[in-house]
Order: sequence, then C-alpha cells, then structure tokens
Amino acid sequence: MSDIAAFTLVRNDSYFLRKCIDHYGAAFGLQALFVLRHGSDWTMPALPPGVNVLTFDGPMPRGPRNDWSAALCSDFAAFLLGQYKAVVRADTDEFLVADPQSGLSLADAILAERDQGCISALGIDVIHDIANESALSQEAGSILAQRRHGVITREFTKPCVVFHPAT
Repeated sequence: MSDIAAFTLVRNDSYFLRKCIDHYGAAFGLQALFVLRHGSDWTMPALPPGVNVLTFDGPMPRGPRNDWSAALCSDFAAFLLGQYKAVVRADTDEFLVADPQSGLSLADAILAERDQGCISALGIDVIHDIANESALSQEAGSILAQRRHGVITREFTKPCVVFHPAT
C-alpha cells in the first residue's frame, strides 16, 4: 500500500483525466488514486483497474459549486488521512512534480516534508506556442516534453498536499 493517496474532482474531462491517472498512478499506484466524478449526467472514460471512482451530484452554478466542492474535498482528504500519511489534491490538469535537481521521486519529496503540515506547489501555467508546437498528443510523451513555455501563476500556487486534516 502506498503512503500517499491522490484525488481529483472531475467533470467532463476525458483527456486530462487520463493524463492525471497516468501521472499519479505511476507515482503512488493505481489503488491510491481516487476520482471524484462530479455529476452522473456525463460519460467518464474507462479507467485502469484499481482506480477508485466515486460519483457525487452537487451544485452546478459556479458560486455554489465552489463552496460545495471545497467542503467535499476537505472532508474527503480528512477521510483519506485515516489510511494514508499524505494526500494530494489536484485538478485533472494539474501535475505535481518534484524538483528534478533534488533527485527524489515525487513520493519521497512529499514524505520528506511531513513536518510541514501541508505543501503548496509553485503554479506554472503551461503555454502552447502555436507557431512552434503541435497540438498535445497522448503518443508524443509527457506534457512538459511537448511544451517549452510557462507563466508562474498565483492562482495555481496553492496548497495541494496535506498531512493533517485542513479546511
């Protein structure tokens, strides 16, 4: 069993959901991944065996949805912390990576910070240089292998790993 669980809340996103499962599945194992499917009114792609899927119906308008999803994610992370040492919460298009210069795997980098209570990532919005880069392709490798530009974005620089329940 992994020491780290990861979960995402998703609605109508097949492409990045598959990338998310590939990324975090390689880091923590498929059994430690949890997909919180928002709404039963859309078809989710087939996922690899072992990935945990829970379906929740909740508010759809943006304001009430944000409050509802924040409470759901806080409560679900607290639940997972009963079984795991750390919990990663990321949108399907957010990929947490360890500093390559550290030489640590993502799991080892996370567990090395257990005394911090939580970890915030440096958010970088990856940019598509249309004149010089092709459309993203599942077959062309990692997203960062296909994109060379990004902008540091404060909206994406946020807590994404918890070691203790948090609201």
